[in-house]
Amino acid sequence: MSSASKSSFARGMTLFADCIAATSASLWPWSAASVEARRLAHDGYAPGTPADIYYLVSFDDVAPDAALSALRSAGFLVRDSAAQSGFLTVRARIRLSAFALTIAGTRLDRIAEQFDGFTTLIGAGTMASSEGARVAARAGQSVAAM
Repeated sequence: MSSASKSSFARGMTLFADCIAATSASLWPWSAASVEARRLAHDGYAPGTPADIYYLVSFDDVAPDAALSALRSAGFLVRDSAAQSGFLTVRARIRLSAFALTIAGTRLDRIAEQFDGFTTLIGAGTMASSEGARVAARAGQSVAAM
């Protein structure tokens, strides 16, 4: 059933269930979303700030036009819409938190499943900061900024 044909009650219940799952993921420190949010914070992304999160979307064949349209209408930016393979990279701009990662991932999964696809999180894009590239120091090694 397409999301356009669902009743507003069904959409509301789906959103409610997504919020419960996202809240649980936020509160449980070892949920995949919490671990990913901590990893991104360790990499220098400030929690709660907007970040570009990239996902890989895979289909058995070339991505259907209806899938591309559904992804775009849900707010995802399709990076390679002319891909001749069954793989796409999509971007979502979200506030960096376990809650937001869960909501975005769930929405993306739901869209991909409608077209027999699946998704996986790639990670965050480059940070837009005034400091430029971050320098990582390791014991006994000198690392130059890129």
